Amino acid sequence: MSLSFIVAVMLLGIAMLVVASFGLAVVVGFSYITEAPRVWLATRSGRGWRALGTLLECPLCFGVWEGAGIGFLLPWALGDALLCTTTPCAFSARLALIMVLAFFIAGSNFLLGRATGLISVSH
Repeated sequence: MSLSFIVAVMLLGIAMLVVASFGLAVVVGFSYITEAPRVWLATRSGRGWRALGTLLECPLCFGVWEGAGIGFLLPWALGDALLCTTTPCAFSARLALIMVLAFFIAGSNFLLGRATGLISVSH
């Protein structure tokens, strides 16, 4: 296999991750399917419930937790569970992966949200 083919496959994988993550954020935050739980959270008394409802409706906020979850589960999905728990640098490498994916997914959700008009910034 050539290097350009490997790079193209990796870029395609990253693009699929970005689009799938944004799709999940839109389904959770804006679709009719999840409207009833979001309304229920918004009408609950207590600051924590309203904050959770706001977190679900914001693609940027949801993207942070979505990316962190992907970063946490990715090594097991790739079959690398033993390496993630037995090496001395496993915790720091895992934490770095979680942080990088959390901010990458949040940033891509923000950019796609701005491009589609789901996120508006008013000054």
